[in-house]
Amino acid sequence: MQSFMIRVSILVGLLLVAPLPVAAESCRLCAPQAERLSQGGRPSVPLRIEIETALDLGRVAQGAGGGAVELDPRTGTRRVAGALADLGGMALTGKATVTGTPFARIRIDLPARVRLQSTSGDIAEVVQMQSDLPPAPTLNEEGLLRFTFGGKMLLKGGESGTFRGSVPISAEYE
Repeated sequence: MQSFMIRVSILVGLLLVAPLPVAAESCRLCAPQAERLSQGGRPSVPLRIEIETALDLGRVAQGAGGGAVELDPRTGTRRVAGALADLGGMALTGKATVTGTPFARIRIDLPARVRLQSTSGDIAEVVQMQSDLPPAPTLNEEGLLRFTFGGKMLLKGGESGTFRGSVPISAEYE
């Protein structure tokens, strides 16, 4: 049985998005309505995503077949399946902060699939991207929302190296 070392790292690029319309909500205790919304009722602060921690699925060794490494965004639990052996290392959920207009409702979209490539040219794929976001995410009184994300990396067998790729995360006002 041949064994390959795989160090898995997913680097996430920053993505700035333009504001879209949001339903005006009344909040007499927060910033005045005129400061929170521009003319036409649109949010006055553009949404911005900052990645605090890149997603890192840790280290695994691969046997004769493929397998999967999954990282739960809510608990940080890593599961290794198939012909992979867990070699430990720091597995980290991705952490992001969205900033924008206070109390605005937003929509965060994670990709369905992310292609990763190693320095040797081998390919892996992350699927089932998930976050710990609530069903209707809303920025807090400071215009912030923090969330974590994870996913499941699939290996077909025979891949090796440090895998890297970008996770395009988008955010829009609802």
